[in-house]
Amino acid sequence: MNRYTRENLLRIETFIEEWDGIDETLYTEINIGYISLDDLLTIFIPEPADDYELIFAYEIEQEEAIKLKAILKENINFNFEKYTYTLARFGVYKD
Repeated sequence: MNRYTRENLLRIETFIEEWDGIDETLYTEINIGYISLDDLLTIFIPEPADDYELIFAYEIEQEEAIKLKAILKENINFNFEKYTYTLARFGVYKD
């Protein structure tokens, strides 16, 4: 049985990942699971085009950060001089 199927999907987790700009280690993850996929699709363009769930990692640049800040519940001070940012979404599946 293939565990990673739509039938076994429990939920999709959504995070903003903050990566150290020098050594590329993950510095922090901010859970933004309350933001709907529809809202995210107004900010990020799926690439490849069939990534309709935005499962691939998407770089967050200043333009995306401005749009995200408008819908975030918490204030995130994006520091693009020190960090890089990505939108990360991944499935949590039944065992």
